[in-house]
Amino acid sequence: MSPYPFYTFFHLLGLFILLLSLGGMIILSLAGDELKKKYRKILISGHGIGLITMLVTGFGMLARLGDIYAWAWWKVAIWVVIGIIPSLMLRNRKFVWPGAIILLLLISCSVLLVMYKPI
Repeated sequence: MSPYPFYTFFHLLGLFILLLSLGGMIILSLAGDELKKKYRKILISGHGIGLITMLVTGFGMLARLGDIYAWAWWKVAIWVVIGIIPSLMLRNRKFVWPGAIILLLLISCSVLLVMYKPI
């Protein structure tokens, strides 16, 4: 197997794990305290595993391209914000829906950056 499809597969797998964890965190943020205690660690772990998998494989794909472009640094900045927002959502119920909308917009911007590579 060529390295680029390998990196792409695991990058998308990391995205899938990340999105599942984010969806679970949104639901968990709206749930009661007893449910939060039970599933919080699992969802936070999934979120971290998804982010790390995407970071490592993303830089692996960039290494195959041979140069680091400006859009890649914007994706890293988006990656950092996506890492911070769920902790705010779990701490404050008022931030759940605005946080979900912000996450949706950031993930959409990240996909558009990869598809069109504007910078």
